[in-house]
Amino acid sequence: LEGGHAGPVTCITMSHDERNVLTAGYDGTTIVWSLEGDFLSVLEGHSGAITCLHTLSRNGFAITGSEDGSVRVWDSKATESHTAYWHNGLVRAVSCGRSGIAVTVGDDCIARVWNAGLGEHLRSYLKHKSSIRWCAQSEDGYRILTASPDRQISVWDPRTGNMLYGVAAKSGSRVKTFSASADLTTAVSCLFDSTVECWDLVSGRVSWVIQTSRQQTGKQRAAGHSSAVNEVVMTTDGRLVVTASKDCTARIWDVANKTCKHVLVGHEDSVVGIVLEQASRTLVTFSLDHSLIVWDLESGKRISRAKFKTPITRTALSINGKVAIALTNGCVNLIDLHSGDIREIPRLHHADITGITFSRDGSLLISSSWDCSMKVIDLARGCVRGVAVLDSPITCFSLDKESKHLCAGTDRGTVAFIDMGALL
Repeated sequence: LEGGHAGPVTCITMSHDERNVLTAGYDGTTIVWSLEGDFLSVLEGHSGAITCLHTLSRNGFAITGSEDGSVRVWDSKATESHTAYWHNGLVRAVSCGRSGIAVTVGDDCIARVWNAGLGEHLRSYLKHKSSIRWCAQSEDGYRILTASPDRQISVWDPRTGNMLYGVAAKSGSRVKTFSASADLTTAVSCLFDSTVECWDLVSGRVSWVIQTSRQQTGKQRAAGHSSAVNEVVMTTDGRLVVTASKDCTARIWDVANKTCKHVLVGHEDSVVGIVLEQASRTLVTFSLDHSLIVWDLESGKRISRAKFKTPITRTALSINGKVAIALTNGCVNLIDLHSGDIREIPRLHHADITGITFSRDGSLLISSSWDCSMKVIDLARGCVRGVAVLDSPITCFSLDKESKHLCAGTDRGTVAFIDMGALL
């Protein structure tokens, strides 16, 4: 392909339908050509040399990375860039839903709603007064939840921008960790003083105080943790709440009966993380003692236990009985719950891993890291199937396993959209 770029060509790739060729160069442009060498279009927008180029899926999208620090997603059939969008500060959380809607929230107190397939910004919510740390959306995509450390919880209609219901901000201890049911009608929050509260979000009232930092009596004292609570998670149906504590235990609470259902004992140090696999009703807890325990959520019985040499930072459960454990050295270990076998994926990243999840069928593992990269691992072949590099460390990502849309956020406020259809 002769001509076109005003400098050396750095990358070349073929479109997924094998009808076009894309080239990228030092001049910051990407050019789309026919296989016969005819010029079709030029994709302009980078201010520095393009260092990587990848076609995303059969819908004609491509992604480019540049020395200018940006990542852009393009429709190669047009000249428009579905490019990196920005929060004014660190992106704290991302939710990508089946309806094709993505939500991103961050330190700028703004919640942004996007068309995940096109990367188009649809709406912004500016009603929070402090950094938004948590977001979620209902399965039908008609409700979006945002929550802040000042105890404000809001549920919105993304079509109109109107707030449907929620809880007003409150003074006092701030929210440490938060979780909500799938229908966004109930939620649980844990404050830094270890008060744990269940909320009826529709009425905006507390439905049950699981435990409080104040002096407790009777059943509350007997049921509550004896030390600080690190994490809370609610099941998608809103029936159960799981808490993890510095007292080396995790507890399963029955929301309807307002009782402690099980006390999970087995760790030798503070329990710092919880992962739920809703389909199999399985629970994973991990601790500062570098151990991981898998539990049956309904019976509270221990299924398996493993211990590692370095701290565990993230875990994920697959539908086919595998647990992925991210360690502080950038490695990932896979545990087969059926056989107990442990398999190591060494040095997957060169910095701490910030998120991991499985594909819907459990055959692929997707990870993100402070090293600015995301990777897709083919577990059967043991090879990297795809890599995406963003402009700064990745803080969070969300993958909708139905639509195969992925949305990621960085510590600089960049929001990136990747159509994972070709890989998943």
